[in-house]
Formats: sequence, C-alpha cells, structure tokens
Amino acid sequence: MDIGNAIKTCRIRRGYSQTKLAELAECSVSYLSLIEHNQRDITLSTLQKICHALHVPIGILLFLGTSHDEFGEMSKELEAELAKSTLVLLSAPANEQNN
Repeated sequence: MDIGNAIKTCRIRRGYSQTKLAELAECSVSYLSLIEHNQRDITLSTLQKICHALHVPIGILLFLGTSHDEFGEMSKELEAELAKSTLVLLSAPANEQNN
C-alpha cells in the first residue's frame, strides 16, 4: 500500500501545494511531506481530513494507493482502466464536481 503516493497524486491533480493541503487538512507541511514519502504512518482521522480537503472519498484514495500485487486476480487491463478513469475524475477542480 502506497497511500503517500496516492495523496501526492490527488494533491497534484487538484493543483494544491503541500502548504495548501496541509492548511486545509489542519496538519503541518512537514507531517504531510513525511506521509507523502511514506516515512510516517497516517492516522484515520488525518486521512479523513486529507480526503475531505481533496474532495476524494477514502475508497478512491485507498484504490490509488493499492500496489499491483495487491489486486490479486484482477486483470491488468481492468486495473489500468479503473486507475485512468479515477485520475480523469480527479483532474477536474473540486468545485466543478459538486455542481
């Protein structure tokens, strides 16, 4: 599981700096950086705050953080299509998705 990379990917897709996301998620920039580099474990409450700030359901973030070997019997093609569709959705600004 690479939840740090998933957070970073979503943050970049949203156009947020680490400073902006840390502010919205009510955590320090240094802690967010450590999470993104998988150098600190993330608490559920912090994960919820980050997901809320990114306007991303926790399930999507967990999917994006799942490594290839964790998908088991899922075909590589389906895995790629799901990831591609998810990233397309994340490319839209968060306020546009609420309309």
